[in-house]
This record gives sequence, structure tokens and C-alpha cells, in this order.
Amino acid sequence: MSKTLVFVLALCAPGMSRAEEAPPTATATGSQESHLAVGVAVRGTTASANLGGMAGLRLAYIADERVSLGLAGFMTFAGPIVEGSARNQRTLSFGYGGPELGFIYHTRAMDVSLRGLFGVGRIGNYGTSNDTYSGTDTFYTLEPSLHAQMLFGSMKVGLGVGYRWALNVHQSGLPLNADGTTTAVNGVNVDLTGEFNVL
Repeated sequence: MSKTLVFVLALCAPGMSRAEEAPPTATATGSQESHLAVGVAVRGTTASANLGGMAGLRLAYIADERVSLGLAGFMTFAGPIVEGSARNQRTLSFGYGGPELGFIYHTRAMDVSLRGLFGVGRIGNYGTSNDTYSGTDTFYTLEPSLHAQMLFGSMKVGLGVGYRWALNVHQSGLPLNADGTTTAVNGVNVDLTGEFNVL
């Protein structure tokens, strides 16, 4: 009898130990593995409190669904119209991109991520009345943002909000500070994003 009981317990022990293991935490992504993700974004952006439109792409390596490291870039398709230095309206045209670092927090309903983009870009502007164009200029940008995404099928869809600090902008035709730079390109970003895993 005792030998039979020992034999039965030995058979049941592996199954009991597996049952006691904690199940993996469910997340909005549906996966906890590291992977490569591609994202697209349509962005409303401001410059001098005037609204414009941008489109963007993002390629990121997601490590254990906690940290993202990749590249992101954005380009205006409807540039903001700002007040020029001679009280004439100027339409901005600019694009930038660079490395992006993010940290992801999971809930059962959504993923929330804090990202930081460190970019370099080019900018130009032209007059809306006489179509006069100023030369392009290189500038740098620092862009923190906060994003919330939910899983729909195999794609994550979400909203994001951030702020663009455009540094070292020297653009003729725009209001300039005493040091020859302008803050007219600084502004708020609101993103509609879509993202899917490729690997």
C-alpha cells in the first residue's frame, strides 16, 4: 500500500509543480517576447501656436516588452503657417529623425510608453503671398512624448502627445532671438499611431 502511494505521488508531482507556477501576466500586446516593430503615425503639430500636419515612421526593437530602442522620423505634409520677421506669413517645411528610446508599462487594457527622440533635421520656409523661399538650415530636436496603445487584431493603435524643442534653428524670414536663433519651430505634437510586429 505504501509503495503504491509513493508511486502515485511521484507521478503527480511534476503536474502539481507546473500548476503552482504563476501564469504569465496578460498585456495589451498579447506577447512578452522581444521583437522588432514597425509603426506609422499621422501627427497634428503646432509652431508658434499654428497648426500643421506631419507623417512619420518608426522602427524599434522591443526588449521583453519593457524597453524600446529604435529610429523614428517625421516630415511635414502641411506645414504650419507662422508670422514672419517682416509681418508676412511664412509656411514652414521641415523634417527630422534620429534614435528613439522608450520605456513601456503594461496594463490589461493598454500599453503606456514614455519615449524620447533625439533628432537632426532640415527646415525651410516660404512666403504664402509672394512664394519667396528661404534656404534650408540644419537643426536639432529633443522630443519627449507619452503614448497609450491598445491591441486590435495584430496591430496596436493608439494616441500620443509630446513636445518638440527645435534647437539651433537659424532661419531667415522668421523672428530671431538676440543670438540669431528662432523658437518658432517649437510646438506640441498629437499623434495617431499604428504599430505591428515584423519579427
